[in-house]
Amino acid sequence: MFRSRPSLALRRLRPLAACAAAAGALLLAACAGGGASPEREAEDVARAREEAAAGRVASAVAVLEEVIARSPESAEALLALGQIHAFEGRLPEAAAAYSRLAALRPDNGLYALRAGSYLEASGRPADAGPHLERAARLRPEDPDAAYRLGLHRYNAGEFHDAVSILETARRLAPGRPDIALKLAQALDRLGQFADALVVIDAALTAGPTDPLVVFQRGLIRLRAGQADAAAGDFRRTLELDPEQHRARYALARALLAAGRRAEGSEEMARFARAEEASRSRQTARLVQHLARSTSDDPAIARRQLEELVRADPDSAEAHRLLAAAYEAEGDYRQAAEAYGRAARLDPDDATSAGRRLRLLERLGAPEEAAP
Repeated sequence: MFRSRPSLALRRLRPLAACAAAAGALLLAACAGGGASPEREAEDVARAREEAAAGRVASAVAVLEEVIARSPESAEALLALGQIHAFEGRLPEAAAAYSRLAALRPDNGLYALRAGSYLEASGRPADAGPHLERAARLRPEDPDAAYRLGLHRYNAGEFHDAVSILETARRLAPGRPDIALKLAQALDRLGQFADALVVIDAALTAGPTDPLVVFQRGLIRLRAGQADAAAGDFRRTLELDPEQHRARYALARALLAAGRRAEGSEEMARFARAEEASRSRQTARLVQHLARSTSDDPAIARRQLEELVRADPDSAEAHRLLAAAYEAEGDYRQAAEAYGRAARLDPDDATSAGRRLRLLERLGAPEEAAP
């Protein structure tokens, strides 16, 4: 039987049809799996947040990581992932999520601020610096951005730069005691005791019952050779917060420096007893890692505790101790977050919940204490 051959035009169309069919198949596959629609992405992120709110954190993280694997530029998924990790105290993971988010949205100063803050807390100050500088540049009216950059420079030993940046932060938020504390500490490190005391006195005028501000004034006075006045500040600190054992140690030093040896020796013995009782309440692992410092600068203990939290983020006691170290440095924001994590890990810990509330009140943000 005779069969006619397809026309030349039809023969040329067949490869194009095959290509169109293949492209259609790929498009269908993408819609079905690889590149999910924005609607599905939003649904998955919302589901992950619900899982996290219900306490199913591992499930929430798995959902978000799946979304990010499908859509690496999903800002909503990265934001949710960073927030969940930060809430759970997994600071390196939070830093990684916010770093990707900051790279994805380079004009968003808040993402840069979060990335820098969590990188700093994760022991990566070199990586934190560029993010914090960008945050300060993009958010020139944000006292937190200036404070975090000033704190970064202070921790790096760049005290002149720290003073300049923290002065900006204080101008933006004149009533914040954490900013005043760090500015006074930077001036103290430069030997500018008179200027440091001016800053501290102004902070005490705004909040005369803040024990850490009173304690810092005592430290500055002691370094300036005003031992008797310093002893008065340390006694006042202990009246305001009896748990401030470092103030007991500083009081003993001030009394000894003032030539009041009997009183100084008695206070040193009381400090030793309180420190031993505090250590006896800690687990063996925490005692092994902590090695508390009795120097005026608590940065060494704070760095040790940050390492401990990274190694064991589910330890409520580690978060409590880290919160106390942040508080001792005047970093009220980080302290409040750490106390909050301790309280969540140990629901019976009313002390951490109470200290978190007091710190948020000092920061002028008591509404954040709501669950």
